Amino acid sequence: MEENAVLFTIKTVPGLEDLLLLECELVAGECQLLDRRPGRILVSTEASRIARLLETTRLATSAYAVLARFHLDTTGPSGIDRIYEIALGVEWERHIANGETFAVRSERVGRHDFTSIDVSRAVGQAVLDRLGEAGRTARVHLTLPRRIVVAEVLERELLLGLSLTGDESLHRRWYRVREHTASLKPPIAFAMIVLSGMRDGELLLDPMCGGGTIPVEALLYLESSRALCNDKSSKSVEMAMENSMTAGVACRMEFLNLDVQELPGVLGEESVDRIITNPPYGIRMGTPRAALGAVRRLLRASRLLLKKRGTLVLITPDRERVFSEALSQGFAPYCEKWVMHGDLEAWILCFSKTMPGAL
Repeated sequence: MEENAVLFTIKTVPGLEDLLLLECELVAGECQLLDRRPGRILVSTEASRIARLLETTRLATSAYAVLARFHLDTTGPSGIDRIYEIALGVEWERHIANGETFAVRSERVGRHDFTSIDVSRAVGQAVLDRLGEAGRTARVHLTLPRRIVVAEVLERELLLGLSLTGDESLHRRWYRVREHTASLKPPIAFAMIVLSGMRDGELLLDPMCGGGTIPVEALLYLESSRALCNDKSSKSVEMAMENSMTAGVACRMEFLNLDVQELPGVLGEESVDRIITNPPYGIRMGTPRAALGAVRRLLRASRLLLKKRGTLVLITPDRERVFSEALSQGFAPYCEKWVMHGDLEAWILCFSKTMPGAL
């Protein structure tokens, strides 16, 4: 690693850390992994490489440059004094200009005898005191700060840094002008596309497309592919159309308003390369029993629609029953991944239509 390498924390949806590291290596080049925790990786690389990653990332949700990394001897009340001392030792005057506004955003993981508010207060005071010692001034502005100082206490480790992405999460895509009530986070959608093995030029079907996040993410990534976007709700199809037009990919999409069981008769058997979808969970809407019935219909239709070497990727909180149902219908599992979908544990399940070794 080069001498001018810097530490960076890059965050993502919990469960996608390995894919985020792969994206970092492919887009930014050499990245040395120093630590990995749910929803984040700590890497050492050049600042220019991280800038390149953040311009194009599909998986990162935020990032910050790490200016200090220390082990905390205690998680008791005196830990706040130690956090203040460490923060006071950071050369904030090199990063915050005279008169600039700033705010501290704190996060804790683990049990401590202090709160995130305590951490923010201690670090904020240390920043002000350090700048004062350097003959500079700064103002705290909690809503629209010019600089965002990041303070994370992860069990017994303290990381201090400066945000590279601001308060707005990178998962909030510009093209989503219409939000579906059960919308999928774009980083999860992109992960499903990667895990499906989809290649440029292939045809994708999302038979339960909602607001169209999966097809849009796929076509933004694969410039020669096409997608079929279906939902039995006409309102959802309208949302998907509007989002895809905003994204500039509607010209490579076809929109259908059918029940999933009707698709084989309309599209023909063995007509699509990949099926990637986010079926109903039966939690916010409907019931778990109805959701499982929808998955059964999806699986039956997918067996007919997929080409021989096609793959099916779906996400569900009901791993055991969906996995068992897929096996009973002849699908061959090749990958699964746990993720946190908002505050819900879910699994991305990946199946091949053809058993290994079959033609």
